[in-house]
Amino acid sequence: MKRFFFEIIFVLITLYFFSCTNQTSSNNDILKNNDSTGIWPMRVGNVWIYSITIYDSNNVVTGQWYDTLRIIRDTILGTEKAYILESSHARLSYASPKPYYVRTDGVYADPDGYGTISLLIKYPAMMNEMYLKTINSCDTTTISSLSQTISTKAGNFNCIKYFRKVHIDNNIYRFSLETCFAVGFGKVREIYREIPGEPYHGKKVTELIEYHLIK
Repeated sequence: MKRFFFEIIFVLITLYFFSCTNQTSSNNDILKNNDSTGIWPMRVGNVWIYSITIYDSNNVVTGQWYDTLRIIRDTILGTEKAYILESSHARLSYASPKPYYVRTDGVYADPDGYGTISLLIKYPAMMNEMYLKTINSCDTTTISSLSQTISTKAGNFNCIKYFRKVHIDNNIYRFSLETCFAVGFGKVREIYREIPGEPYHGKKVTELIEYHLIK
C-alpha cells in the first residue's frame, strides 16, 4: 500500500513539472515578433507623429520640424507580406513609400534604398547582442539596454535601446544611431550623431509626440 502511495505522489510531481515546462514554452512564444504586437506594430492605418530637432556641435538648436509616419497599405512582394510606410517629410530617407517586413526575429527593410533587405530591428532581443546589417558589413547594431525608460509628449515608455555604428577606416565610425523601441508601440526616440567633418557635425533627435494605432 505504501509503495502504491509513493507511486501516486511521483506521478503527480512529474505532471506538475511537465505542466510548468509547457507553460514556460507558451510564454516564450509570446515574445516572438508579430505583425500587430511586436517591436514595431504593423497594421494599415497606424500613424506615428515625431518632432525632429537638429543641434550643432555646441548643442544649439539649428532646425526643427515635424514628421508623420504612416502605414499606407500592405502587399505581397514575392511570397512575403510587406507593409508600405510613408513619411510626410521629403528630407527623410523613407519619405517615398518603402516596404518593411515582419519576421519572427524582427523587422527587415531597405530604408536607405541600397537594394538589400536586412535586419533593421531585432526582436526578441538579448542584452549586448550584436548583429550586422549585411554579411561582412561595417554597419553594426548592438542592443545596449532592454529596459530604458523614455518619457515624451506621447507618454512614458519602457524601451529596448539599439545602438548602431557605421564604421570607416581604422574602426572610426562615420555616424551612430541610438534608437529606442517600445514593444507594441514602435519607435519612441532616435538620436543620430555624426563625426567631425560631416555636414552637420552635431546630432538629430527624433521623438514621438503622438501615435494612433489600429487595434
